[in-house]
Amino acid sequence: KPEELNKDTQDQNKKMSDKQNDLAKQLDQALANMDKKSDQMQKSDPSASQAMKQAADIGKQQGLPSKQQSAAQSMQQNQQAQAQQNQKQVELGIDQILNKLREAERKRLEELAKQLAQIQQLMAELIQRQSGHNIDNLLIQGGQKRLDQVDTKEREDLLAMSGRDPKNLPAPPQVPQLSASQEQTERNARDVAKQAEALPDPAPAAKITQAAGHMERAIVHLRNTKLTDAYDPPQVEALRALAEAKRQIDAALAKVQNQLDEKDAETIKQAYVKLLEEQKKIGAEIPKIDGTARDANGDLPRDVSVKLGQLPTSEGELITKADEIGKKLKQLDSVVFDWANKDVLKAMGDVKDNLAKPETGKPTQIAEKHAEDQIQAMIDSLVQKMSEKRFDERGGGGGGGGSPKAKLPSEAELRLLKKNQVAVREGTVEADKPAKKDKEQLLSLGTRQGELRDLLDRLIQKATEGQNKLGPEPDPNDQLPEEASKEDIENQEIQKGLLEDKVTDDMAEKGMKLTGDRMARSRVRLAVRDDPGKVTQEIQKRIEIDIEDLIKMAQQQQAKSKPGGKPGQKNGPPQPQPGGQQQLAQGKQPGQKSQGGQTAADKSSLAQAGDPNVDPNGNVKVKVEEWGTVTARERQAVQEGAHETVIGKYKGLVDDYYRSLAEQATKR
Repeated sequence: KPEELNKDTQDQNKKMSDKQNDLAKQLDQALANMDKKSDQMQKSDPSASQAMKQAADIGKQQGLPSKQQSAAQSMQQNQQAQAQQNQKQVELGIDQILNKLREAERKRLEELAKQLAQIQQLMAELIQRQSGHNIDNLLIQGGQKRLDQVDTKEREDLLAMSGRDPKNLPAPPQVPQLSASQEQTERNARDVAKQAEALPDPAPAAKITQAAGHMERAIVHLRNTKLTDAYDPPQVEALRALAEAKRQIDAALAKVQNQLDEKDAETIKQAYVKLLEEQKKIGAEIPKIDGTARDANGDLPRDVSVKLGQLPTSEGELITKADEIGKKLKQLDSVVFDWANKDVLKAMGDVKDNLAKPETGKPTQIAEKHAEDQIQAMIDSLVQKMSEKRFDERGGGGGGGGSPKAKLPSEAELRLLKKNQVAVREGTVEADKPAKKDKEQLLSLGTRQGELRDLLDRLIQKATEGQNKLGPEPDPNDQLPEEASKEDIENQEIQKGLLEDKVTDDMAEKGMKLTGDRMARSRVRLAVRDDPGKVTQEIQKRIEIDIEDLIKMAQQQQAKSKPGGKPGQKNGPPQPQPGGQQQLAQGKQPGQKSQGGQTAADKSSLAQAGDPNVDPNGNVKVKVEEWGTVTARERQAVQEGAHETVIGKYKGLVDDYYRSLAEQATKR
């Protein structure tokens, strides 16, 4: 009875009861606010209003506030079981409300994504038509010669956007035909603008309407056979406005798709949270049962024996749930998470089989703990931590930036990869403690290290669409001696990098390859050399640092792919870039050079994985103006590095590196 409890317990129950009453009031107010919000949204967003109304009705029908009050009363009267039962019912009711709201939000996002995708396709068709009109105008003006007079970048963009073969261009239409086609495109643009008005962001509709206005002015000039006036600025500006609207649509669709992906990830994460809770309940019972005293015949007490007999069935139910989560996980198209879920299923299967024997000893407990740890790692990795430095730190200057060129795996996958790498290192530390090493344990660690390297390779191939992958494992004979210092490890890696890395490899690609080499060396040391010593552990620490660096680069890349950066264009023709049509829009005539002529830097360009096309025999001069356009940060770096000398111990490696470059140049 409450009056029989000591004062501390009574005070504790009173505090809990008061807290439950406060929650009951908050819950009642929340349901009332949902009703009010639903009425306010009825006209602006009927579907969302209906979902919110249904969610509020669930709370009222189940009497959640009154159940919360009942939990408070039970707590005050020290009826703990009744209080927990009422609280559980409230939690289930709140989960139903949240699920209803999540379903409604997901449906809204799916409908918006579908709408954006349709407009995106229509925009691609508009851009293709308008770029074709622009080409036809130029061809009517003066044929191929007139088209060749256009800035190279603009001409290439026009041809790419129109989908026309530059070596097999169709015959240009007559002016009346071009005018009629432009009129049709203008009508199409206004229709698309009307559809875009239904989007949450009014910017694309405004841009498309602006493009239609430019087309209308071009039509007036075409009807008067004023081709030059029709082309620049009306048709040029119309195409630019369409391209800008397309970029806005692309960014909006990417944002919605990211939100859908995040909701998928959140749903899966919550499923893993519940799975972990249930797995921990089984995990808590196993050591208890294992530590229970047995009778003379080696039998457990009846109640404990019954409980042990139920555990395999319970574990089997969790395996089914984990398998269902794995099917949902396919939606994320994740290499590492799919592998990790299979790893969880394997560990759970071992637990179930051992409990059925029945065995509750160390092997069963290790397998159960491994399942828990892997599930926790997946939960933690699904929480992405975006870098605060979302954009390149370089100030000013002409673009380029310091962002990695190679497309990186997702942050969540890299985080999960790192957590598993940490587990390998911790296992290596434990394996190094006994004087006599357990070869079976080292083989298991080495095999797992090899699996992680294979995962990294698959991640790289997936992220780069097969363009990049890890090379073969380093020669086992290159292994460092156990007494090697950190400096020896660095020297070996620097030498390998100087001799084997391509000059065009960027930082991200080099980082991934180096991580792969370190993983291979770790695997060989564990599985082949039976060496979990300090050097192996040092290499594994560096792997973790490497993966963390890749995570940071992935954060930067992901930030730049979001709206506000420059997302890549996946659908439709290429979009016009500043510098091509912009020159014409600013009043420059076809073929006209920029003031001051062209410098060697203007003539030089570097294609991806190619060599500069600058003329080595040209008169290359560094002008004051060119030096002035360099950012302050770049200028300072050049000035500081002008008188740097090579560190003595690396001089031989650096000399060999430049000598090999010179030899390759002479061979070419």
